[in-house]
Amino acid sequence: MTTTSAVRTTTTSSRTSSTTTAVVTSSRTTTAGGTTTRITTPVSTTSVSRTSTITTTGSPATTSGAVVSGNPFSGVELFPNPYYASEIINLAVPSLPASLQAKASAVAKVPTFAWLDTFSKIPLMESHLVAIRAANQAGHSPPYAGTFVVYDLPDRDCAAAASNGEYSIANGGVAFYKAYIDAIRALVVAYSDVKIILIIGKNT
Repeated sequence: MTTTSAVRTTTTSSRTSSTTTAVVTSSRTTTAGGTTTRITTPVSTTSVSRTSTITTTGSPATTSGAVVSGNPFSGVELFPNPYYASEIINLAVPSLPASLQAKASAVAKVPTFAWLDTFSKIPLMESHLVAIRAANQAGHSPPYAGTFVVYDLPDRDCAAAASNGEYSIANGGVAFYKAYIDAIRALVVAYSDVKIILIIGKNT
């Protein structure tokens, strides 16, 4: 993955991105009357270009482009999730006997991924990145990395009532999901001086 220079003054910039779908061959085997037939379907390569406008605000920070490869967790410390920490300190610790409170408080410092399971959680992602950038610029070593789970697919979990999310394909979910991804991408670009590790939730 290649990162680009981040612009953190109040500005609007147009960016053009190009996505290429690689050639994939899918195969399936059917059996009928004792005869096995293999059907191979090639999927042709497609290329899509789009131009998007991104507005960002904040303090200036510029980094040169870099190619990220290898172990993404190498050379960084994972940022403790402030939301998770607050749940531990404000809810769990007060419910415990005094003899366990110090040990429970230590759990609040254990890094966890922040789940972006609704569009409304994207500002939470930025608040984490603001804190990470400030700590890194203050000399935290090794530098912090931000960790997030991208999890807002339309009709996710087969539309299960307990975890089906906020979007459905029948009600424009594809367009809403694209806006959700574009908003995350804008933060990745704006905070390209911070290592960001994303897990893509694949439940469908």
